[in-house]
This record gives sequence, structure tokens and C-alpha cells, in this order.
Amino acid sequence: MKLFRYSILTGLVMLTGCAMFEREPRPAPEPEPEAVAPEVVPEQPREVRPGEASGWVMSGELALRRGNYERALDAFGRAIELTGEPGVAQRVTEVALTLGDDALALAAARHWVELAPTRTEARQVQVVLELRSGNEVAALEALRELLELSGEGAGESLLALRDSLVEDVETDRVLAVLDQVGGDYEQLAELHYVRAAVAYGGGQLVLAETAVAEARQLAPEWVDPLVLQARVLVARDQPEAAEEVMAQGLKKYPGEDDLRLAYGRLLFEMGRENDARRELERLVEANPSHAGAIRILGLLALDQERYDDAHDYFMRLLQLGSHADEAYYYLGSLEAGQGNEATAMRWLSQVREGRHVLPARILLAETLGETGNLDAARELLRQMRQARPDARLALFEVEGRLLYNQGRYQAAVEVYDQGLDEFPDDRTLLYGRALSLERLDRLAAVERDLRRILAQDPDDPLALNALGYTLADRTSRHEEALGYIARALEQQPDNPAIIDSMGWVKYRLGDYEAAEQYLRRAHEMLDDPEISAHLGEVLWVIGRREEAREIWRQAMEYFPDSDVLRETVQRLKD
Repeated sequence: MKLFRYSILTGLVMLTGCAMFEREPRPAPEPEPEAVAPEVVPEQPREVRPGEASGWVMSGELALRRGNYERALDAFGRAIELTGEPGVAQRVTEVALTLGDDALALAAARHWVELAPTRTEARQVQVVLELRSGNEVAALEALRELLELSGEGAGESLLALRDSLVEDVETDRVLAVLDQVGGDYEQLAELHYVRAAVAYGGGQLVLAETAVAEARQLAPEWVDPLVLQARVLVARDQPEAAEEVMAQGLKKYPGEDDLRLAYGRLLFEMGRENDARRELERLVEANPSHAGAIRILGLLALDQERYDDAHDYFMRLLQLGSHADEAYYYLGSLEAGQGNEATAMRWLSQVREGRHVLPARILLAETLGETGNLDAARELLRQMRQARPDARLALFEVEGRLLYNQGRYQAAVEVYDQGLDEFPDDRTLLYGRALSLERLDRLAAVERDLRRILAQDPDDPLALNALGYTLADRTSRHEEALGYIARALEQQPDNPAIIDSMGWVKYRLGDYEAAEQYLRRAHEMLDDPEISAHLGEVLWVIGRREEAREIWRQAMEYFPDSDVLRETVQRLKD
């Protein structure tokens, strides 16, 4: 279940991404049959003690810190039943969104609106939650109340909803509500712009083009609809028309830096990287402090593998005091990629806020593991799982993979077990556990996990290849293995790992000519110690031993710590 990632929750919701917890509804108990209907006594409302709701919030916060999300939701649910304080209702809304409980979030948001009827933020959250829950009538009513409350700022309130309506709600549902707003708001350019953005995000390009044209007609001086119109034209395979729209805009507003920035971004997204670079460099030359252009130039340099330029651009962002967390993350990534682990960790540890916190912590943990600080890496991932319940699945996968790469196969299995207790059908966790179990020679368990993946998706190429290779390499079921690998190769004919598996099963079946062809092709595509070991073994067996020795020698230079390569060479030379 997706959580909200929109501007109106900035400062409210600290966690974003995919919620990994969903509370099942509790069935109502069946009433006991009564022979005689009892006298009905009106229930007297219980007096709420001062601070009682806040106490339940504190209890929920404590449960959150301990990773007990079920208890946290129960506590926050009790708080929302008792509270008469807007701040408590707001906090319950935040936490419910964080943990993916839409029902509690909606109840809390409605209560928040009742307690703070003039707070536009509360109504904005309610609009989106009503839409997510399928309550279109209630969503329309909440939206109209929001616009009336906003007065002259109605357009700004609509714009604040844009990203959430595009990303987190079904397109047709949003458009149905926006189409019914009516009244004087039909003359708001922002309404038509948001309709266009929602239609564009949902792939309804004809409607998007019509709506954005209406927005431009109502507000001809507004730049944002012009940029969206160009994006729509690109999506409709009309890049020349899109460029003409942007060119006209730049001609009309030559000093509009953000328009030139948007043009550069559009060129980048169209794959015209060099044109984008020239446009953005022109902007930075005229305005050396334009952080938006410098940021995109840094990302463009990364994309083009101009790492020194990327480093310089992100350092400039830090000097400007803009996009600091993003700059820290990419500087850390650059240093990690160049093997400068200590410097990388210094940069990564400075990422504090925003969407780069999670990838920064993951890369920091991976770097700690690579430098031998595996316990510190695991503790960091454990802390992140408590702080980011929305990311628990990804963090289990990272820890398992980190342990696998360090040869801690039993520990990796234990982490994957823990993850699969929470996410029993996740294919990534099942696949990771299968690889770890194979290293522990627990072949029956390997086959069981891979077949669980294939039960969900019979054409999963990774599972097919892994099952086929395991059977080819570790059992005598070579014909069966060939069938699985052939199916995997149909899905990904240019995957060197699958091509290697096909070569290996051909070798095990005694078809040395075909084995050499597949393995040589895989070897040409990818420098990998296992592929080199396999190709060398086939060449050794068919008598071309000098050629085999040369392949192994070259591989040992690049992969001196490869166990599979060392074992193959030692076994055959002996």
C-alpha cells in the first residue's frame, strides 16, 4: 500500500515510500441470543480525563520506537477516540499514514478537520484520503470546503494537492471529482492545470492537452502550464511541437530562468543530453548561483560518467547551501564508487533529511560491511528498520545480501527468515534465501524456495535460471535442469548469467561443442570468475589446456579471491 508523498504533508509525515504494515479488520462478535429483550439504558458518555488522549499518543510513540506497529496503531486509535486536541488528531493522522492504516488516517483527518475547521492543511489531507478510500462524494464536499476556506488562495490550495493527486490516487477518480467542482472555480487556471497534470500522469494525453490549453488561455503569463504542454507533446510523440512551445516561451520570457531550466530538463528527459547540457551551462553562465541548473548538470554528469564534473557540481551546491542532503549523498556515492570508503562514509553520514536518507544509510551500511565493520553495518540497518517501517522489506533484503557477500551464509538465512516472517511471499527475499541455502548445501530447501517463486510467476527468469543451474551443478537431474534454463533464456536471451548456465548444463550433458559456444559468448559479454572457471574447465576437458590455463590466469589477476575459480583450477590441475 502506497503512502503519501505530497507537498501538503511536508513537515507532517516523516516517512515515505511503501507501507509494509496493514492491519486486518477485526470481525464484530456475534451477539448472544436473548429470550427477552433487555431494557435499553442510554449509554452515558465517559468523561475523558485531562491528558488521557496525549497519554495514548505517548504510548503509541513508545511502541513505534520499539517497532511494535500493531500496538502503536491500537494506541493511536484510542487517542483519536478520546481527543479534543487538534495537535493529537494531527499526530495520529501522521502516524497512521506512516504505517499505512488508511482507515485510521481518514478517521483522524476527519476529526482533525472538526477540531481545527480553519486549517487548510487538515482539509487538504482529508481530500486525498477520501479519494483514496473511494469516497468521491465526501472528497468533493471536502474539496469545495477547502476552496471556500482558501478564498483568494484557492488556486494555491489546488496546486498544493497536485502531486498527491497525480501519484497516490486513481486517475479516473480524481478527474471525476475535479470535473464536478464547477461554479466560479471553473475560471481558475490552477484547476485546469491540476486536471491536466492528473490526466498526464495517468496517461490520458488527449484530455491533458485540452486541459492544459484551457489553463494557458486563462493565465497566458503563467509558465508552468507552458512546460506541462511541452511534456504532453513529447509524450504524444510530437517532440518538434514541444520544442516550438518551449522556444516561443523562451523568446517571450528570455529572462525567465526557471523556464530555461525546464527546457534543459525536458531535453535531458528526451535523451538529448548534450543539448540539455549546453542549455543548462548557458543558464549557469548567466546566473552562477542557479542551484536548480547546477543540480541537474551534476545529475547529467553522473549519467554521462563524467565523475570529476559531477563532483564539482555537487560541491558547488554545498557552497550555495542548496540541495545539501542530495549533494552529500551523491558525493558519498562517487567516493564509494572510487574505493574511497572513509571519505564516502563521511559524506553519507551527513545526509539528514529527504528522500536520500534511506539510500544514503543503505550505502553507508554496505560500505561499512566492505571495510570489515559488519556488526556496525547490521546495527545501522536494524535502527533503520525501526525508524522506517515503510522500508523494512528493502532493509531486510540489504542486510541479507550484505551477509551473503561477506560469506556469512547462515546469518543471511536467519535475516531472510525474519523478513519472510513479515513478508512471506516476497520473491526477492525468497531468492536471496535460496542463494544462501545453496551455499550451505541445503538443496531441498533451495528447491522449495525457488518453486515458491515460480508458483507466483512461472516465467520468473531469475528463479528459473537459479533452479536450473542448481540442478545442473549439484544433482544428476540434468535434463530437467536444461528445461528450466531454456525457459529462462527465452525470457532474457542476452543475460550472460543465463547463457553461462546453458553452457554449463550442456557441458554436464556431454555436449562439449555447444557448451563451449555458450560459455565463450558469456565470457565475451561479462568478466566474471565463475564464467571463466566454466569456460576453462570445458577447454581443459576437450584437451585445449594451454588455452584454459590462459583464461584462468587472466581471471586470477582480476579476481584473486574467487573461491570458485581457485577450486576449479586446483581440482583440474591436480
